Amino acid sequence: MSSRAFYAALVPAQQSAFRRAVTDMREGRASEAAREAWAALDIGEDILDRRVTVVIWELVEERLALLPESERAPITAALLGGAP
Repeated sequence: MSSRAFYAALVPAQQSAFRRAVTDMREGRASEAAREAWAALDIGEDILDRRVTVVIWELVEERLALLPESERAPITAALLGGAP
């Protein structure tokens, strides 16, 4: 995935929220909701520490697509900001 696709997929506020969610996990200060969201997507610290943000976003998109709509809302809220 290119960075262009990342910027096209998300509005600026979501881009910032997603980067913050990645950084917070990397630095050990993620909220419980964010930790649960990463776990629900089966994206652990090993992936977060070794991959760039746009590649992580690609994984998130792929894995969100596999979940039922009802399970997506809280994950999206935790990683992209906003209320579920």
